[in-house]
Amino acid sequence: MANTEMIRDYIRASGYKMQYVARALKISPNALNLKLQGRTQFKLSEAERLSAVLGLSMYERDLCFFAMSLSSFCVVSNALRLNL
Repeated sequence: MANTEMIRDYIRASGYKMQYVARALKISPNALNLKLQGRTQFKLSEAERLSAVLGLSMYERDLCFFAMSLSSFCVVSNALRLNL
């Protein structure tokens, strides 16, 4: 699940309007709004495009789009390693 608050902060800091960002992602402003509300997921291609538009580093991109997934992976990985 994406960190939508962090994504909103990056969009605000960029100075871009939501309509411009939606167009850059090739989605409607309504679809972008649903993603930023957490009601629908960002596709990988959208995450990559948004990262490029906002000039995010790989680290910033991962924090926005993959941090929770990575932490969940670590928990599962550790549980498997410990045979829990």
